[in-house]
Amino acid sequence: MLLLGGALAIITLLGAGCATQPQTKDAGVVKDEKKSDANKQIIQTEVQVEPTTPTTPTVTIETTETPTTNTGLTLTVETIDEPKTIKLKWVPSDDVAKDAQAYRSLLSKDPNPEYPTKGWWYENGATFREKLWTGLPTGKFHIRTCAVKDDKCVVYSNDVEVDIK
Repeated sequence: MLLLGGALAIITLLGAGCATQPQTKDAGVVKDEKKSDANKQIIQTEVQVEPTTPTTPTVTIETTETPTTNTGLTLTVETIDEPKTIKLKWVPSDDVAKDAQAYRSLLSKDPNPEYPTKGWWYENGATFREKLWTGLPTGKFHIRTCAVKDDKCVVYSNDVEVDIK
């Protein structure tokens, strides 16, 4: 009988050092508490739980800008929550803006696309500084915008690589 009592005491001692309280959900907060003996640290974690509601799918476009020297025309590409869509914004210097008769946005699989491109292009008037471009193919592409004078691209922006979803 003494042997059985000793075994129970050992099991009780081993189990006491590993006691963990289960996760509890209380008013939108999940709590995970771990308790231990006096020689160990107590860890408490709280995570805010948001209610689940149906949403429209979000498309994330990752862009990588290739560093270039300042040409007087800077292009940025924004993430849009619509498939096959990107938003371009370009900022010309004052000198480029006064001479530009239009702006051409160029989309290509090749880095640093130039006009005429092997890919796609879209032309905006001289007063435009952004373009919401829809219906594009999916995949990784390079985009540049150029300032147009006498139907020729005279100044090119930086190259932006984009993954269109």
